[in-house]
Amino acid sequence: MLDLVKEKPSITIKEICLKLKVSRPTIYRDMKYLKENNVLEYQGSSKKGKWIIKK
Repeated sequence: MLDLVKEKPSITIKEICLKLKVSRPTIYRDMKYLKENNVLEYQGSSKKGKWIIKK
């Protein structure tokens, strides 16, 4: 998932689900874990924002 974010910081949850072939709840759970552990951060609006890898 982090490789996808590096490749395209503006990637959507839907795009990640399709590329990794996993459910939306799985991606939300994983993203929540990464955000809580200061690995990943989302900046900007929900439509124009982007993911930032912090570590």
